[in-house]
Amino acid sequence: MDRRNFIKNTLIGSVGTIAAANSILSAPTILTSSRAPKSTLGGELIFKPVFVQKGMGPHLYDLVWATDKDWDTFYSNIKLGSDGIKISDSKGKQKFGINARWNVEGFGYTNITADNGGEFYELPPEGKSQEFILQYEFAKSRVARNESRVQLHSKNGWKPSTESAGLHAFSQTLFEDATKSKSDKEKCAELSQKSLMYALWASEKIELDKANYEIARMGKRNDFF
Repeated sequence: MDRRNFIKNTLIGSVGTIAAANSILSAPTILTSSRAPKSTLGGELIFKPVFVQKGMGPHLYDLVWATDKDWDTFYSNIKLGSDGIKISDSKGKQKFGINARWNVEGFGYTNITADNGGEFYELPPEGKSQEFILQYEFAKSRVARNESRVQLHSKNGWKPSTESAGLHAFSQTLFEDATKSKSDKEKCAELSQKSLMYALWASEKIELDKANYEIARMGKRNDFF
């Protein structure tokens, strides 16, 4: 092969190698999907507290968090502002509850969940918003939870004591009155707060009653110290 043909063949081979290399290097740009995270921002839910407590407070602590349907905490943009608890990005979680530390006079400070009466919340479409009275949602969720616990425990023959049943029934009645008064935020908040207080005591008594029932049913363990 003379020098002219050698140079020609070498150049053709080099161009082919460069073209192949460029094709390989550019393939990820063509085949790999975008790594930019998909936006999970939706509309805004606002839970506004109406402070009907008589004490000095603070009645609502600034630690708030969201939980999923399995009650596991997850990252979101939930926050407490001057006008209440807000959330507009649940990071892809379709249904969730909101949690806060709230002062329930007659019971005490408690970490409590609002989960829309067991149905959970969903974000509205982006650009939309929805407002709730915070303690109404707390009462709604606790009253519904108590009813669920009573129904669950009753499957094994247990029945609530007169005190437990009375507390639960009274909290239900107060919540029904709060629902009828939603057009009057102050009255609704006061009734909701009372309903929540009785519902929290009902929760305690229901579980204690059930525990005593199980202890009596199973009998004393002689080998337990």
